[in-house]
This record gives sequence, structure tokens and C-alpha cells, in this order.
Amino acid sequence: MKENDYIKLNIDSESRLTVDYDVSHQHYVIQKLAKYDIQVYDRNTAPVCRDFQVIFLYHSVISFKRLKEQLEIISTNQKSGVEFGSTRSLQGDIFAVNEIYKEHKNIPIVHITETDVFDEDEQLHYVPRFKKFLDSSIWHYYIPIYKFDKKNNKWHYKEFNVSLKQKIQEIIRNYKLGLYRLNITREYVELNKRLLSNSFLIKKTHGQYVAPFIFHSESEFKRTLDAEQIRRCKYTTKKWRILLVDDCSNICLSEDDQTERNRKGDVDDMTQAHKLAETGKLRIIIEDILLTSKLDIAWCCPSAKELKDIAAFNDHNTRVNKDNRTLHHTISLRWNYVNENSHDFKISIVCAKSIHDALILIKYLKFDLILLDYLLGDHPKEARREYSYELLKEIERNLSLNEQSYWIGPQNRFYFMHISAFVPAISERLQEQGLIRDTPYWHIARGACPTNTPYLFLYYLYRLMEKRYNEMSLGKESGMSGHTLVDFLNNIFDDDFKKVKYRASKYFNTLLNLRNKYDIMKHDVYDEDSNLDWLHKRGSLLVYSLFPDIKCYSNAFWEHMQQLIYLVAFGTVRQWPEMWEEYVFVRDRLKEAEQKVQTVNNCPFRKVRLLSDKIEDYIIQLRNR
Repeated sequence: MKENDYIKLNIDSESRLTVDYDVSHQHYVIQKLAKYDIQVYDRNTAPVCRDFQVIFLYHSVISFKRLKEQLEIISTNQKSGVEFGSTRSLQGDIFAVNEIYKEHKNIPIVHITETDVFDEDEQLHYVPRFKKFLDSSIWHYYIPIYKFDKKNNKWHYKEFNVSLKQKIQEIIRNYKLGLYRLNITREYVELNKRLLSNSFLIKKTHGQYVAPFIFHSESEFKRTLDAEQIRRCKYTTKKWRILLVDDCSNICLSEDDQTERNRKGDVDDMTQAHKLAETGKLRIIIEDILLTSKLDIAWCCPSAKELKDIAAFNDHNTRVNKDNRTLHHTISLRWNYVNENSHDFKISIVCAKSIHDALILIKYLKFDLILLDYLLGDHPKEARREYSYELLKEIERNLSLNEQSYWIGPQNRFYFMHISAFVPAISERLQEQGLIRDTPYWHIARGACPTNTPYLFLYYLYRLMEKRYNEMSLGKESGMSGHTLVDFLNNIFDDDFKKVKYRASKYFNTLLNLRNKYDIMKHDVYDEDSNLDWLHKRGSLLVYSLFPDIKCYSNAFWEHMQQLIYLVAFGTVRQWPEMWEEYVFVRDRLKEAEQKVQTVNNCPFRKVRLLSDKIEDYIIQLRNR
């Protein structure tokens, strides 16, 4: 038996594993699968679907220990027969992937071990630090046979069958999406194979303790996302508008048997407007989001004519400030829904194929998030390709000159996230260009590739959404629940009369910060949007859905409301007439705001114990005292 034994199997439409005639059932891997209730059929028993193939690779403890010994020899610079500077840096084959890729190209691998080598509690000293390569992308999946039950203090293989079924289903999904045919996925797996082969240092100081290239586990991020499902509801139930900047946003990604025609966009506008490209980045991102949620998604790929009309509107709006409404209503973007039976979308995605298109759209719409591919299409003036960092440089130049010709995101900040397969190249380029990730006018998240690492991509996407959401909430600075002024006042004026004064004094600075937020975010919405549907509002959809009351308050309202809370917090009982006077001024606006908040949040408008009733009751009780 080899230390790293493997076999190629086929997967049929019912996720059954089948083997060809010429492979014996005495094969060690098949025996292992059968031992733990995994049935492998032959071609006579189950039909073979040759479109779906997978490699099962078994790693023994001996193979890990020998790899560890080899790495120690190299890191301590001992004589090992390694020719440094060659493409083959290690004497052996790490995890046997080179051997497999020589014979079976472009087939995903399921790695199997007896015990869970990812379990940090076990402290397996013979397992290298780059071990999570075994589960790091759509090409590599990892399943331990046994897991240790800490509660019952025993080993079991209950999860093995379930885990294997899940992995097979994910592999079938990837095949059906055509991911294993794409050049970008094949480039990714080849690069990571070389990184794996060179993940070591040759000096005694750090060589035995540091691996320069570390990989993540897709399964671990999937478990994290599953565990956070309830927590995500607080921000995924709001509405988001996302800009996707990618030359293949709704054009099929290139394959080995395709020409460059796809990259150049040889697809008519009408097709892109109404149909998702089979292997386009937009469809891949949508399919990824649906892995962990059932969110309704709307998408739009503006045509050349629509972009021309938007550019004309932008120019007109820059020169004069009249007849905007008329021109605006002539621009009707063609929207599509992933779920045709429901138009109650939560995420809307607008596509831009170039930097030029992205800049036009940024001038026209407020985007809550912007997803950036690294390599874009052909440059309009030079014989080269565009890069997304050039968009960042243009925005930085514009802001440094105080031109402010672009609509910055909510709270006067862009939120970017890269979606390239080559994240290290992006990081190095940002460093080379002197582009800082976090500034007063933007935040650039690290990001991940939705094609090769779907769960890592979702993890970073949801983290970015959560960050944006939390920066708008009351809880960030105060620990209070909610976002709006209505939420704040409900926290102050609850049914406990004795605590109102205490809470008003404690959270008075929170009110001041909230007023400042409203003052900034009032520029994130437009008066003309009030009569438009959600998809055609130009302002931030996140601000509209979080702060439906934002247009209810004037500066005079805020002055009186601030004075009211000040009197409640620091005034005396005898100042109740002043409180009543301030309250009367804000009462009507407050009732209007509360109704709007409840309508957007799909809450029935309460006829009893309104916020205004709570404030009135409090002041009346002060008078009675």
C-alpha cells in the first residue's frame, strides 16, 4: 500500500460513486470507503456520468510524518539532495498532488485521513502548518474519517457519510456551473500548487516554526457562516445596492477552447440585459450568495445606450440644476429578478464592464458596496488591459482636488472589496501604488475569489456588510439597539418612569452623534426618489431602508429635540412647561417619522403607546409631581 493512495471515481446524477471495469474493488481507498458505509458501484450497477469525476486521496499518518521530517531537513539546511532554485523545491511530493495532476488534470480531489488533522486541540506535531491546503478551494476538499467527541470522550465516524455527501454535492454544483473548465480556476490551482511546494524557509531561526504560505479551510468558513445565519438577518434583511466592476460580469469567462472574443465583449446588449451568462462572474456571485441564504436578488447590466443617457444626465446635472426630474425619468434601467415570483429583493447588483462605465454609474447612483475584479478589459486608449487599481487612483485624484464629482457611498465613504483570484497580487499592487486600505473616504476590504473560494468570499462579503451596518447603528458607541432617532427615543422613554432621566443624561452625547449622522446621511438620499420604486432610487438603498425617517427632520426640529432631551436629562421637575413647549414643536414630525419607520420595517402602525404618547405621559407625570 502506498502512503498516499488515490483512485479516480465518477459521480452519477444521484451523487453515487461509480468505478470503471479496469479498477479492482480491492483497491485500498475503495475498501476504506466501504468500511465506513460508503458504497462504490461498478458500471454494471449504476450508470456512469463521465462529466463528473473526482479523485479520492487517502493520506496515512506515515505520509505526514515523512513530510515533516523532510521539511525539517530542508529548513535546517542539512544535506537532502534538494536542488535549490529548481522548480521542484521539495525532494518528495507534498500531499501527492503533483503526481495526481500529472496523470489526471482538472479533476477535484477529496482528501481523506483517519483522524482530523485540522483539530488544533490534538496538537499533532507531525502535521505541517500549511495543512489546510487540503481544503482550500473548489479543487481540494477534506474529510476526516474519525472525529473525537469531547462530550462523550470517544471517537466516532458519524459525520463521515454526511460530510462526504455534502462535498460531492458541492463538486457536482461546481461542475454544473462549469467552474472546472475555466482558465481562471485552472490558473488558481496551478499557482497554489507551486506555493505549496515552496512553503518553507531554509534557516534555523524560523525555518522549523514558520510556513510563509498559509492556506484557509473552506469547510471551516462554511461552518462559521452556518453558525452566524441568525446574526446575519439583522443586515441582510435590509436593502443593498452593489456595483460589480468586472469585464466578464455577464459574459462567459474564458475557457481553454474559447477565443478572446468573450473578453472583448462580443455579446449584444439585449442578451446581457435579460439573461445570466452561464459562467459570468455575476451568475457565480449570485449562486454563491444562494449557498448560505435565500435572499431575493435583482440585477442589471446597463446597455451602451443606457450608459450614454446616464452620462448625458450626469453632464446636464453638473452644468445646470433644472429639469433633472424630467431627464431622470427618461432613464429606465432594465432589471431582472433571480426569483421571478418575488420582487421583494434585498440585494441589487449593477454591472460595469470597464472603469469608464463604473465612473458613469458612480456619478449617477449611490452604491453601498463596490466589488472589484483586478484585471479588466482592454484599455480605451492604450494597447494594454485595464486594472481596477486605476479606478481607485482616479477616485483618489478626484477627492484630493476636492472636485467631488462622484457620489461617495453612505456616510461619505466608499466600501470596496476585491473579488480576484489573485489576492496577494492586489495587496502588493496597492502597496506599490501607495493606496492605503482605510482612509476617511474609503475602506478597501481584502476580499476573496467567488469562483475558486466561494465560502471565503461570502465570509468577507458578509463581514463588509456587517461593518457598514454597524457603523450606522446606535450600538457602536452606546450599546443601544436600533438605528433611527425613533429607536433612540424609545430607548429613553420606556415604561419605567424613574429611569428616563438617568438614560437621557447617560445617552445625551449619543443624541449629538446621531444628529451628526443624520446631517451627513441626508446627502445620501434624494427628494426626487420619494415617488420612485426601490430599484430606481438614486440614493443609498441601505440608508433608505435603515433610516426611512431621514427626510422628516429639519435643523429647527433637531434644535428643539436636542433641547427637549437636555431638559429631561439635566433639568428640574419645575421645568416641565419648557419640556412641553419643546415637545409640542416636534410632535407632528415625530409621529410622521414613527409611522414611516414602522412601514418600512413591515410593522403594523401601533395605535396605542406611540412614542409621542410615552413622551407626553412622562411630562404629565412630572407636572403631577
